[in-house]
This record gives sequence, C-alpha cells and structure tokens, in this order.
Amino acid sequence: MGTQTTTPGGGAPTPGQTSAANAYQALFNTAYYASKAPAFQPLFSGRAGAQMYAAQPLTQDQVNTLIAQLLAQGYIIDEEIDFLGMDPYTIMYCRQQYGNTWVPAGLGDVPAQTEPPVTYSGPVPAGAIKVSTMISDYPPYPVSAPTEPVTPPIPQAANPVGIRIIAQVPSQPNYIGDVFRCAVANDGYALGATWAGISGAFSGTWTKQALELGLMTVWTKTA
Repeated sequence: MGTQTTTPGGGAPTPGQTSAANAYQALFNTAYYASKAPAFQPLFSGRAGAQMYAAQPLTQDQVNTLIAQLLAQGYIIDEEIDFLGMDPYTIMYCRQQYGNTWVPAGLGDVPAQTEPPVTYSGPVPAGAIKVSTMISDYPPYPVSAPTEPVTPPIPQAANPVGIRIIAQVPSQPNYIGDVFRCAVANDGYALGATWAGISGAFSGTWTKQALELGLMTVWTKTA
C-alpha cells in the first residue's frame, strides 16, 4: 500500500507508514474489534488493539469451528477480516477504492469475485456488511440505548394512613372495610399497595385504593 495521508477535505487516510495514517488505522481497528459481540473476540486474539490481544491466537481449526458456530447462531461474518484475519482498516479502505458501499456476508452462497473486483454499490441490503472507514460506524458492543432522564421514586412515608373518614355500617370486626384518608398527598405508595402498622387508635393492614371514579385516593382497612 502507499504511504500518503489524506489531503484536507479528502477521504480516509491511506494505510501506510506515516504517523497520521497509522494513528487513525490503529484507532479504527480497535473500534472494529470492540464493536463485535463477545462471541467474536477469540477470533481477534493476538491482534493489536483487540480486547484479547494478550491471549493465545486460535489455530486455523479453532477458527473454522468458531466461525461455523457463529454462522449457525445467525451472526454476520466478514470473511476477509473475521475469518481470514486481515487488517480491518486496510480491507475497508480497499473496498472503498473499488467503489463498494457494501459487501455480501461472508462464507455464504456468494459467487466468487473476479478481477477487477465486483462492485457492490447503493444502499446496504439487509444482512450485508456496510463498507466504512468511519470510526463512528463501529460503536462499542452492545450499542447503548438512548438514555432518558429517570424520575427518582418518591420515598415511602413512614405512616401513610390518616384519619378514618368512612366507617362501615354495620361495622365489621377490627374495622375491616373502614376508609381512611391519606396522611400525605404523595406518600410513595402505588394503588394496590399495602401498609401494616398503627395509625392512631387503629392497627392492622391497609390497602391503597381509588374511589369516586379515581378522584379520591384512600387507604381501606383490609385486615
């Protein structure tokens, strides 16, 4: 490969021996490896920038076995990078030079390429591999879901049961069925929650309920 770097406003750096090109190439390769699922990582053992760089590289038989397992599990394989162990950045760069925007998934029923290489252009089909030398196209695995602010829960009140407002007639033993106010407006308990303890002259278990078509929230004594 050549040794020139990208000119201002140009494309990706040319893989080579200049410091600028090598720096980006190393960052790209690290991002590529980190974007793959944990099941892929043994394939990258011994490669600079990979998570398992210090690990013993797999033998070819082990690579063949693992690739077969990944295919059986439905993973998409980049034949040149994942299976043959070629440099990720160099492969993607060369594909771009051929005019490819995507390539077929590897080790499938795809006709062999001839010289000059087949050009796969246009939108990326489902199940194909996007051709890109942009690090941003290789986010770390797993891809994080968009984060949204989470409202912290309201602390539960120590004693959420207020005064009794509706007594059952005739009254039930231990005031079962009597209705009590909420001691505080936001007591941290959801509808249907229960609370056991002592409230004034009463003791037992209460269940939080909504009355009057949901317009009135109360605690009803249930035990």
